[in-house]
Amino acid sequence: MAITHIATGPLQNSAADMLVEIPAGYQDGDFIVIASVSRSDDTITTPPGYEVLYTSTGNSAHCFFGKFASGTESDVSLDYAGSSRRVAQAAVFRGVKSGLVIDAVDGGASSAEGGSIFLSYPAITPSEDGCLVLMCGRWTQTSTSSLSSDPIAGFTELGDLHANQGGSQSLLFLFAYQIQTTATTISSGTWPIIGTPEANTQQSIALAIKPDLSGRKLKLLAHSSAASATGIAGAVFTAPSGSDIFGDKIGEFSGKTFESSLESGQAVLKVPVVDFGGTALTVSDTPVALVRNTTNTTGAISCTVIEE
Repeated sequence: MAITHIATGPLQNSAADMLVEIPAGYQDGDFIVIASVSRSDDTITTPPGYEVLYTSTGNSAHCFFGKFASGTESDVSLDYAGSSRRVAQAAVFRGVKSGLVIDAVDGGASSAEGGSIFLSYPAITPSEDGCLVLMCGRWTQTSTSSLSSDPIAGFTELGDLHANQGGSQSLLFLFAYQIQTTATTISSGTWPIIGTPEANTQQSIALAIKPDLSGRKLKLLAHSSAASATGIAGAVFTAPSGSDIFGDKIGEFSGKTFESSLESGQAVLKVPVVDFGGTALTVSDTPVALVRNTTNTTGAISCTVIEE
C-alpha cells in the first residue's frame, strides 16, 4: 500500500504544556506523527503510547513523535520543562510500515547570516522506494516581527506558524511532507522565509519513513491447468519497449504456488513485490514474468500489479 496523507490537526502554541489535537479520519493501523519545536532548548517528555522518531541535537524539544492508531485515540498532552514558546502539530498517514525510520538527519542549529531570508534544511537519502519524508524547521526571533514561509519545492506544507513569546521574542514553526514513488535523494536547500528574519538561531530536521508494501503484488494469469501448481519460480522484468521481448530485469522469486480457484477460467499466481525487489512497481505498471515449474515448463507472461 502506498503511503497517503489522511488528515492534519490544528497548530497548537503555548509557553506552557499543551494539548495537541489528533485529527479525525484515522483508522486502526494509521500512523500518527507529532512535530514539536521550542524556542529555547527546553526538554520534552515522550507522551504515553508514543515513541521518539527523532530528536534534534540542537534543541531536544525539536522532535518527531509517532505511533500507530488503535481504537479511539485521545488528544496528546505534551509536557515540557522550561518556559519558552512551543509549537506542535499532529498529522495522520496511512500505509506506513512498522520499523519506521530509514534515515534521520539533523540540520544543526546555526545562526543565519545577516540579511539571509532562508531557513536551511538538510539533505536526506531514503533507502527504499515509496517513502514518506518529513521536514520540521524552526527560526527564532528576538522580536515579534511576523514571519512565514513558502513551501519547499516538491513538498506539501502542513504547518506554518509564527508564534509570539511576548515582549521581544518569537518562534517560526514549519512542518512539511513529501511522498516519494522512487527513492530519491533530497539535496540540502532552504525554506523561503517571508518577512524580515534576524540573524538568529535556525534549524531543520528531516525524517524518512518506510511504506507498507506487504499488500502490493505481482499478478499473472496462466492456463487453467496451472491451478494449484507448486514450486513456481520466475524472473520479473519491466515492460518491454519497441521490439524487445523483455525490459530490464527487476529480480527473481521461487517456491510459489498458483491459487486453486480460477479467475475468468485462468489460473492465478500472486507474488508480493517485496519477494523479488519490486518495491518500485506501481499498480499502473505491466511487468513481464518468465516463469517455470518443477517440470521445467516455462513461459513469458504479461503481468499486472495489484494492491490487496
